[in-house]
Amino acid sequence: MRNWNVLTDLDFEALACDLFSAELKTSVERFASGADGGIDLRWVTTAGGFGVAQCKHYLRSTFAQLLAAAKKEVPKVSALQPAEYKFITSFDLGVSQKKQIYDLFASWMNGPQDVYGSNDIDGLLTGNLEIERKHVKLWLSTGSQLFWSTHSDLVNRSEALRERVQQTLPNYVASGAFEEASAILEHHKICLIAGEPGIGKTVLARMLLAEALGRGFEPLEVSGDINEAWAALDSDRLQVFLYDDFLGQISFSERLGKNEDRRLADFISKISKMKSKRLIMTTREYILKDAHKDYRLLRELGESLHFLLELRDYSRGDKALILYNHLWRAAVHPRCLRELENEGWARIIDHPHYSPRLIEYCTGGGFDMENPGYISRFVGTLDHPEEVWSNAFDRHLNGEQQALLVVLVSLPVQVEVDDLYEAHRSYCATIGKAATRRAFFDALEMLEHTFIDIAVREGKTMVRFHSPSVAEFVLSRLSEDLYMLMSLIDSAVFFEQLLNLQRIRSGGSVLGKRSQSGRSRALPIDSLQEQFISALERTFMSKSPDRLLNQGTFITGYEPPYGLSETRLSYLWQQSKSWRPSDAWMENHLLMLAERWSGGNGGNGGNGGKKDAVKLLRLVGLGSISVAMLASVRNALEHWLSHELEETDDWMIYLDYLDQEDRHAHQDAVLANKFEQHALDELDRWSPSPPLLDKLITHAQSFGLTELEEQLDEKSREDEAREEKAEDRLASIPRPDPQIARPEDHNEFIGAIFTRLARTKSV
Repeated sequence: MRNWNVLTDLDFEALACDLFSAELKTSVERFASGADGGIDLRWVTTAGGFGVAQCKHYLRSTFAQLLAAAKKEVPKVSALQPAEYKFITSFDLGVSQKKQIYDLFASWMNGPQDVYGSNDIDGLLTGNLEIERKHVKLWLSTGSQLFWSTHSDLVNRSEALRERVQQTLPNYVASGAFEEASAILEHHKICLIAGEPGIGKTVLARMLLAEALGRGFEPLEVSGDINEAWAALDSDRLQVFLYDDFLGQISFSERLGKNEDRRLADFISKISKMKSKRLIMTTREYILKDAHKDYRLLRELGESLHFLLELRDYSRGDKALILYNHLWRAAVHPRCLRELENEGWARIIDHPHYSPRLIEYCTGGGFDMENPGYISRFVGTLDHPEEVWSNAFDRHLNGEQQALLVVLVSLPVQVEVDDLYEAHRSYCATIGKAATRRAFFDALEMLEHTFIDIAVREGKTMVRFHSPSVAEFVLSRLSEDLYMLMSLIDSAVFFEQLLNLQRIRSGGSVLGKRSQSGRSRALPIDSLQEQFISALERTFMSKSPDRLLNQGTFITGYEPPYGLSETRLSYLWQQSKSWRPSDAWMENHLLMLAERWSGGNGGNGGNGGKKDAVKLLRLVGLGSISVAMLASVRNALEHWLSHELEETDDWMIYLDYLDQEDRHAHQDAVLANKFEQHALDELDRWSPSPPLLDKLITHAQSFGLTELEEQLDEKSREDEAREEKAEDRLASIPRPDPQIARPEDHNEFIGAIFTRLARTKSV
């Protein structure tokens, strides 16, 4: 059974019109935009008379209500005296129920078969799949439901993502942007959706994901960084990766501040060559522009692969349908809906601050949709969008709930609930509030679905802001309240909290921009410099709240000194001397690392630690430490890099390091033999082929290992053959064919649908 819940009454009528055009093999007119007088659909019969159909989308009603509505149609049909009459409903009708409706219209029907319930519509669609493909919401819903029903093993891993897609489908308005984005994704395997805040980037991304699900692609959501995608890449499967806000929610330093640009560029390049993979990304337009200035690799990839879709403003008709869809499903009192008549709707859809996000807010449970003055409240929100969060924050949240949001803005984009609790408890203690664990979970419950989202991934409960606009609001409060900022610094339990605040404090790039409210988000940390550096020293050895997903399993956080010390010290060494601990402190921690390296004992942070260790050494070399200390540190690092060569990434880091040091590594016969043995072990270990195969081939060529190169090339050809099979498989699976009839922009059409909505809901 199809999921009729994703359709509004307008959608259902449009579907019925197309179905009956195909079944009757004649043109069927639709009268969805005005007072129908008993006519939703009309056609000319073979005998030259005219047929009429009435559509009733009564999913949330009882049969008694449906029957009562049908009885009201009898006088209208009697006045029309059609040659044929059909009654169509999404209600699941039984035999006796069909008979009761038929008895009302028997004078104009050939039999109970002229009463169509949901099962009958479902059967018509099964025989006319090309029509379902034109109705994007229904097609995507059916395809994604089928995917989940046949992939029950993936439901637990992707339950939160599945729910978000299902929640998005009903209010979606298919537009030309979907057709364009779908074509980009199919052709380039990658689609990057960029646009202004609140314009619907995430919604479009979820629709692309739903389309991929319908074609058999397994979904993988990237929530932390691109390492998650690399770890999950499987050449034997159809996979679609969703990386929402891939440059960060408010600043690209959230994500690319951790040297992710090269790994992300490599992943994009890899996916573009794989027929069995898709990558969907979203970002705010202004963040993308700023990232392009600093990250050449991303800019060049976009220019060469042409996978960018810039989402622009909606047409007037699209805006009207987005508003209609939300209102049709919302619990809006009829008296409030009546305010839409006489062009009350125009104050909303023609407003300069119109955005789908604000439409969602003003039709949601936290908004007053009961009392008179609904349109004025709606327009007031559009006039002052910054007050959406301000009013709720100040009037409806207690101190513990406000504190949770303040703490969350300093943590990673997605944080485990236990880490959030630890940071929240420390902050509350600093400001003199004794927050219990019970109060913390009460706060989570209060904030969920409005300020925050909560999801379970791999058995871990994760928390994030509901939207970037919430994070922006909290940052604006931090920028205005020095005591709040000072308390957050003093209470920090994670080093990364301070790094996030320091990036925002810099005021550079996106961070110095103004939010929608016009307030700067740069934080006034300068007056708290001494406290800030003290907090950096205090938290340097803390565990990390960052979480990685590796082969389906969460790494539960790194514990220095066996973890992120290289990364953290590298970051500090990049800061000006006035914004980092003393030289003596820095050198002492560098020597602690060197002592560990010299024993071949790197951090269990793995390759991330090695990459940052190499970066740290370059930074130190530009500094003022003694030549003897630099030489000692360099020797220790080389010892670690050369004695831990268990993974391909270890080899890549070591060989790149030797190349940068002009050591002519590929001329070393002993090293060549060791590399050859590693590559052969990888061929045996991995099926169908090892990760980073291209890099193994490149280094085999550089070492002159001809036989190894041939073996690796054979694996590469096998990969290509698998991709060809994937392409053939996908070619046999139909895609949506949205021949979208654009909604009309003129007042007559728009006014008619809102008048109809107000009158229908008032009955």
